Parts: sequence; structure tokens; C-alpha cells
Amino acid sequence: MANRTRILMIGGAGRSGSTLCDMLLGAAPGAVAVGESVAIWGYGVVENGLCSCGAPFLDCPFWSAVGKRAFGGWDAVVAQRYDGTEGEWPGVRRVLRKRILGPRSTPMRTEVAGIRARLYGAIAEVSGCEVIVDSSKHPYFSYELSELEGFETRMVHLVRDPRATVFSWRRPKFSPQPLRQASHRWLAVNVATELAWLARGRRLHIKYETLASRPGPTMRRLLRFAGLPPAPLAELLRDREHHLIRGNPIRFDRGERRIELDDEWRRAMPFRRKLAVTWRTWPLMVAYGYAPWSGLRASGSSDRGA
Repeated sequence: MANRTRILMIGGAGRSGSTLCDMLLGAAPGAVAVGESVAIWGYGVVENGLCSCGAPFLDCPFWSAVGKRAFGGWDAVVAQRYDGTEGEWPGVRRVLRKRILGPRSTPMRTEVAGIRARLYGAIAEVSGCEVIVDSSKHPYFSYELSELEGFETRMVHLVRDPRATVFSWRRPKFSPQPLRQASHRWLAVNVATELAWLARGRRLHIKYETLASRPGPTMRRLLRFAGLPPAPLAELLRDREHHLIRGNPIRFDRGERRIELDDEWRRAMPFRRKLAVTWRTWPLMVAYGYAPWSGLRASGSSDRGA
């Protein structure tokens, strides 16, 4: 099955709607959503974190079957060897280094590629699906997947207004980040994703705002890009069990899904913070079609919650 398996990687900065996109695509016939597979070793095997089905990773029937088929079972010692090899910031630096110095084969890189091939092959066999939707987002991780032998990798580069992303990253429930760091993170991850996929395979840019405000046409476009058959939006929104690793807490929600544009930043983010993020990110904002002056005046709030 590996010879006809497609990996649909969702890339871009975090807090851009990747978990929602993952679940919608994973609800289509012939597709399976796995969440952030880059976190399987650390969050899954070592920490035994929760799968989106509600079960601890090592007790999840789906992931137990995948681990058994791929490796004869999950091994914590092996997991510790691979955990941390795909961190987000190291990934940005690796992409830049690869683009400047060129690709370099190492024994560790070859070993990791073999592990990934076994993992994705097992996911395809256990799920019976030909498209694996992965929202790992890490630039270097997607760069490496594009070279994985026996698989076809396509990239959905999901972008969101940086002020919305920074506002979300600074919420207390998401381990608040300093505004400067969050702004630079949005820039670095998106630039690295662009560089990683420069002239490499099939890529599609999608705005979070377009997905949230026009989900029907956007999903039809995404399904075509993934090589999946058309499916009505109502079918994709139905309650169903997924097996996502890490991601937005909405992965645990049950019941029929609703898609609503989250633009709280326009009302709740103080003007001076909007301006600071805009100043740091405006060149890429313009490149992605965002108007730097849009939303700056719709504030009137305090610093609380920004």
C-alpha cells in the first residue's frame, strides 16, 4: 500500500487552524487524520498522552495496531532516541542550512527516514486509507517527508493573519509567549516552510480566514488537491472518531462540528500590540494578501487577555 499512499502535510505556523483542517480532511472517504505525528515519540510513547479518541496513546486500539505492525510494538527506549529530533526552532535552522549548504546524507537521517516509512506504511495498512493527513507543521519535518521513498507528499500551507496568531499564542491556556517571540515565530516558520517547499512537489496555500468563512468551496478545493473524491461539507462535519496526536483541544470535542471565524483579536487585542506585530511582520503579511492597516482600529480594550 505504501506505493500508492499520499501524505498530505499541513504546514505553517501554529494556531492557524491546522487541527480543524486535519479533522475535516480526515473525515473524507479514503483519508485518515493523525494529528501531529512528529509528537508520536515524545507525547505518545514516552508521556503516554491522550489520543483524540480519549484513550491514552499506548491503550488506543488504532495506535497499538500501528505500533505492532510497524515495529512489533512501541518501545520507550527507542522513542527517547527519536524524541526531540524534529523541534520547531531546530527545524527552521535546518531548513535554512539545507538551502544554503545543500542536502547532506547522514546515518541518523537515513535511519529516521526508514522509521518514518515503516510508521506511515503501518498507518496506511491499519486504516485502509490511501491519504494520511498530518498536521505536524514543522518545516524540516515536512522537508524530509517530501523525500520519503514510496510515498507522495503534498503540502497544504495554512496561513493566518499574524496578529490573530500572536493573540492566540498569548492566551493563558496556551503557555503565553512574549509578543516579540511570537511575531518572530510566525515569520520564521512561514519563511522556512516556503523555503522547504521551494520547487519541491505539490503545494497549496490556504488562508485560515477563507477556510472559516467559506468552508464549502475551500474544502472542495482541498479535497481535489489531496486527490480525494468530493464530499459534502455536512458529511465532513459529522461527529466521528479520530485518532489525532496532540494539536488544538478541539480534537476532543464530540458532536457535530461548527466552523466559525475566530477574529476575537480585532476586538480584544490592544492597538499598540496590533501595531507592534504589524511592524514586525508586514512584508510577509502583504505577500500573503493581508492588509497591514486592516483591523488596527477595531480595538478599545485593555491589555488583559492579549
